[in-house]
Amino acid sequence: MFWTVTLAWPTPWVVHYGGVTWARAGLTLVVVATIVSGFTALFCALLSTARHRSGFAWVLIAASLWVALELVRSRVLSGFPWNLLGASQYRHVALIQVAAVTGVYGVSFVVAAVNAALARVLCARPDRRDSLGAATAGGIAVTLAVMVGWLAPARAPGTTAIPVAVVQGNIDQGAKWDAAYVDRTLAIHRALTTDAVRNGARLVVWPETTVPLTDRGDARWREIEALARDAGIYLLVGAPHGIGGTTRNSAYLFGPAGELGRYDKRRLVPFGEYSPLDGWLGFLSVFAGGPISEFSAGTDPVVLATPLGRLAPSICYEAIFPADVRDFVAAGADVLINITNDAWFGPTPTPYQHLALTTFRAVEHRAWLVRAANTGVSAFVAPDGRIVRASPLFARGVLMGAITPRAQTTFYSRYGDVFAWSAVAFAAGVLCPLPSRLRHREAAEAVIT
Repeated sequence: MFWTVTLAWPTPWVVHYGGVTWARAGLTLVVVATIVSGFTALFCALLSTARHRSGFAWVLIAASLWVALELVRSRVLSGFPWNLLGASQYRHVALIQVAAVTGVYGVSFVVAAVNAALARVLCARPDRRDSLGAATAGGIAVTLAVMVGWLAPARAPGTTAIPVAVVQGNIDQGAKWDAAYVDRTLAIHRALTTDAVRNGARLVVWPETTVPLTDRGDARWREIEALARDAGIYLLVGAPHGIGGTTRNSAYLFGPAGELGRYDKRRLVPFGEYSPLDGWLGFLSVFAGGPISEFSAGTDPVVLATPLGRLAPSICYEAIFPADVRDFVAAGADVLINITNDAWFGPTPTPYQHLALTTFRAVEHRAWLVRAANTGVSAFVAPDGRIVRASPLFARGVLMGAITPRAQTTFYSRYGDVFAWSAVAFAAGVLCPLPSRLRHREAAEAVIT
């Protein structure tokens, strides 16, 4: 039920704007919700084998198992780290600082531990010692998380602030790919960029697929290059890129000297930009009225270098994958950029969910994150995860902010998901022998009775 509800909100808007049939949208929702719900069912099944453990141990096992399954869900097949438990705490700045060490999975561990402790105290055996052990485990998890986060430096050494502008064009999804509306779309973004330059912006960011032109020979591309050159700014724009008979979802960087680089999106949205397990799930195309796949994936985490900073230009869905953004940081990025188009979701909670999931990338790497969304929510996220500026949904305008490049390397930047993998190892080591132990215990109890 949880997954059906949390994933269903944008369905009418995807049907309306995407030309998707209700059959395809509904079937996709059922397939995805069923697959993801399977992880919760597996969690319950595995945890039930540890029911005879002490309250203290049971809480640690529950939290570790939850994190282990979140990690698997984030990586198996194409991965789907949507609504990780830790993301629910994105507004609790003191608690989420531990993500600089553990990643978002450490926050998931704390939330799971606290809830497991409450469940054990309220619903389990009426044993005071058992309840005290469970409560102690939950309390230790919270205390350690806050202490670790407090000890990890949250701010980079002072450097010259870079004035950055995010352009939110608020282009209706129904008109976005209309050839007759392309000139209007570009005119809106050029005008807003001119306003941003007047306000001192040195780096200007346009959202995902703002420029709906696949032909780089189109004269309108030269106008975009001229805009960056004449204003003396660095301009990051989202646009499709045609290559070898396929199309990629890309980000282009322009500067005073012309085009500086291009990044092609590596992590495509399943059932939207491509069909996972096409050989098994290709039947979905029957309901769609045609093939689902539209884009091909890029291969490398290209860092776009400027004198202002080295940009990590994640596109849309990619920013919710901790490992994908870490690839950019490992390649030398010191400013995190996320360009997206959440117009598909309409006036639902989904754009806010998307932003909440993205904020953890800033904490994990102690780096500023600049988010440009076509219809919102555009935002500036500080290295400690605070959303210092955010735009309203479905409003046209410029969001200004000042950022500094990342000047430190966090434990998470260096070692990645070592905490989450440790949880996998702990849960596996504790739970795998339990079924046989449980059978021996039940046999012994049967003999006694």
